[in-house]
Amino acid sequence: MNLRRFISVSLLAAALVCSCIPKTPDRPTPPAPNPPVPEDPDPITMITTPGAYGVEGGDVIYDISTDQLSVLEYSGGCSYRIYNPGKLSVISVSGLPRVLKVGQKVSFLYRVQEQGHSVVTTTYNMTVLQLKDGKAWLKQDDSTFFVIAL
Repeated sequence: MNLRRFISVSLLAAALVCSCIPKTPDRPTPPAPNPPVPEDPDPITMITTPGAYGVEGGDVIYDISTDQLSVLEYSGGCSYRIYNPGKLSVISVSGLPRVLKVGQKVSFLYRVQEQGHSVVTTTYNMTVLQLKDGKAWLKQDDSTFFVIAL
């Protein structure tokens, strides 16, 4: 009987001791991380060759074997040009700010000259879509845009 009593008292004592130890509160489970979904890049940013695409007079795309790129900076802004000395033709984008920012709305004059005569002169209003790797993407819509080497 003493053994039973001893076991009972021991169990009771263990239960009392365990009940006196404060229980650490359960920590709430943090929510699962919700990473931001990357936006699909605009398809025109996959085009990396400088040029004028979908513009009046047709596309003009820089060809490293025949063309020259130039930038003219002046107090009120800057202009970008693609010159083809063999054809005596130049396209220019004039009136852009010297510093472009993504999302910025820009208005500029686009001109195509062939053998000293202007064959296209148009004003475009576009948005700076991306600045990357020394280039700027200016977009009017999905078919009319410029890739400019800065």
